[in-house]
Amino acid sequence: MAYESRTVTDPLGNPVLLPGDLFKLTPKAGIYDDASAVITKPALVIEINNGNEIEMYYFRSIGWDHTMLITVRQKNDRWEASSLERDPPNEILADIMKKGRQLL
Repeated sequence: MAYESRTVTDPLGNPVLLPGDLFKLTPKAGIYDDASAVITKPALVIEINNGNEIEMYYFRSIGWDHTMLITVRQKNDRWEASSLERDPPNEILADIMKKGRQLL
């Protein structure tokens, strides 16, 4: 299935580009719509400012038994999803929460 790029708006009012090639890495049914829901209705948004780059992490449960974490970076004055992970390990979430600031 060929995925097209899609722009969705997060609860903070930021337009976020979901590039189509991001979904080639995780070819599971429904992942395209799930990713949009993670950005538009996240359970948790964490911002990490590394001085020269800002990253935002969007996290949400998908259904009853899965979760999704999307990393978004600012590129050329716009936000673009750079990675997507289904069911991320607790250690990754703990590290993100320790380094960042919770926005939502």
